[in-house]
Amino acid sequence: MIRLRPTSSLLGGGKPNSSARPNNVIKMNRVIAAFHNRETVLYLISTMGALSQLQIARLTQLQPSTVSYIIRELKAQGLVREGRALPSHRVGPKETLIEMNPTVAWSVGLTLDALGNKLCLMNAAGHIICQRTFSPESNTLAFLESVPSQLAELVSQYHLQMDETTYTVVSVPGVVNTVTGCVLNSMSLHLENYALAEQLSAGLGHPVVVERNTVCGAYAERYLGCARGSEHFLYFLARPLTILETGARQYSFGLTMVMNGEVYHGFNSAAGELHGELSMSTKRAQALFPMGPFGAQKDIAAALPHWGVGLANVVDLLDPEILVLCSDEQLLTNENVQILRQTIMDTLISVPGRKLEILRSPLGIDGTLYGASLMGLHHGLRRRLELSVAEG
Repeated sequence: MIRLRPTSSLLGGGKPNSSARPNNVIKMNRVIAAFHNRETVLYLISTMGALSQLQIARLTQLQPSTVSYIIRELKAQGLVREGRALPSHRVGPKETLIEMNPTVAWSVGLTLDALGNKLCLMNAAGHIICQRTFSPESNTLAFLESVPSQLAELVSQYHLQMDETTYTVVSVPGVVNTVTGCVLNSMSLHLENYALAEQLSAGLGHPVVVERNTVCGAYAERYLGCARGSEHFLYFLARPLTILETGARQYSFGLTMVMNGEVYHGFNSAAGELHGELSMSTKRAQALFPMGPFGAQKDIAAALPHWGVGLANVVDLLDPEILVLCSDEQLLTNENVQILRQTIMDTLISVPGRKLEILRSPLGIDGTLYGASLMGLHHGLRRRLELSVAEG
């Protein structure tokens, strides 16, 4: 079964009014449940591609009659359409696949990174319209000022229409308050208490969401990558940076925890930051996640046991079913991945029958970009559903 959850509450998170009559509460619960079912079906098709109604019913565990009703509504709203007919030996109408209408929505994913900022446009079917990489930029604020003109050029080039259902999601290394869209602290971008969502939204004229880069990467892995459908997994990102003077590589580290299908941001929005005291072993006074610089593979190899021990400690604490490792090919060679796996398994507390998969991300570093784009798409699709409810 594929279990999908929305990125946030759809119809508001307030507590029910205790003075409301029971039939009003029941009616509201039905509305929320119906909305959630539609969103789940829509997300499923947008991430997995064309599916039959029977497949949708099986993956969502909804009744076939419920799925049929939802599909009729989504078709009427222009969100999905009939795809190709499935081969069948039975006499009568052929079952067809249901697919997203790719022109009904699109989104913008933007990653801010000292290695070079990247921008991606994604259509409602989850297909990439275009992707651009920009030269490394030391002045992040100057680059952000150029984004509206860059996007306007692409909108014109690809004949797109922008409205209130068009979302931009910005992937940022560092600590981010996702509620306010404020970058609390990003050392690599030299930003502190910067109201990124507010500033960029004013220039773009459409909604902007700001999220940590590892959360975007985990989002991509959950819907498109190796953690698809998992409710409990950890996403570990070792982000590379080449030192121009020497050619050596350094890494910064981040972690996202998906527990019971929800991302854990932490009370101060700083969960998963692997810097400072958290990354230090007090016994050895040596970093469990040494950043480098690493001039050769032998230097990376020497750091692998420290990384493995650090990751084992996190796995012991949170007990996920999957640990996703994401970095560049210089760090995550087949041999290095095997060393990390072995170190982690040897270090873990002994739990009889423990089940833990340690997987290398198939999406790589660009998973943060694709995750931001997909997150923006899902925000936009949700907004379209909200508008259809309001109009109905």
